[in-house]
Amino acid sequence: MWDRTERALGGRDRRSGRMSAGATGRLLAIGMLLVALAACTKAPGSSSTHTVTITASGAASGSSSASASASPSPSPTQPATPMTKFSGTCYSLLTLYDVQRTAGYPIGGKTAFVVGVPDKTLGRLTYLNCRYGLPATPPGGSATPQIEISVALYGTAADAAKRAASTVSDYVANGATPAQVTIADNPGTILVGGTGAGYSVPLLVASSGQRTVAVSLNKGGLSSTRRTQILSDLGALALTNTAS
Repeated sequence: MWDRTERALGGRDRRSGRMSAGATGRLLAIGMLLVALAACTKAPGSSSTHTVTITASGAASGSSSASASASPSPSPTQPATPMTKFSGTCYSLLTLYDVQRTAGYPIGGKTAFVVGVPDKTLGRLTYLNCRYGLPATPPGGSATPQIEISVALYGTAADAAKRAASTVSDYVANGATPAQVTIADNPGTILVGGTGAGYSVPLLVASSGQRTVAVSLNKGGLSSTRRTQILSDLGALALTNTAS
């Protein structure tokens, strides 16, 4: 290539064998041009490296998109297969520690836990009744716990929904005012202001698949917003911890 460039520029001075001044100048100009071209050839290299980095990031994003578009996992409050029983009792599924942490305050008094028997007339397979913060009572007396959580398991989702609706209707018939809430992506109802024995304590009722949950909160000095938050959080805890 160098020979071709030399001939095109006029070659050497045939009389002296030396290059003419014009040819020398032209060769210097070509040399500078080649240096510039050589320098320019490095730019695509750095640009290519940058492109690879962008492509790698794009591939990672693509992987994330692919993962996001995959089939969603079952909701943490909704078991993947039909349930026939609970995997534990109040002692293991709804511990006093978890309830206190969720409520946001310490709970004094005693606890009392019950595992219920099936009831074919309601389509109920079993239930858990968990009472926290029971005050001391004389023998034979009764007491209202600070927090009571009942979770019932039914043979079908329809039976569960029917039972939840029946509880809401019963409280409304006894003067309670209903307010709709969302409990771990499930619709629920908070009932306050009922009259008569068993209806005056604020209650949350919700159903999720085969299960119903009812949470009562017997604690004074709470704003309606705080009360709603505690009831909703406890309901979500109950649904999540009894889902498997």
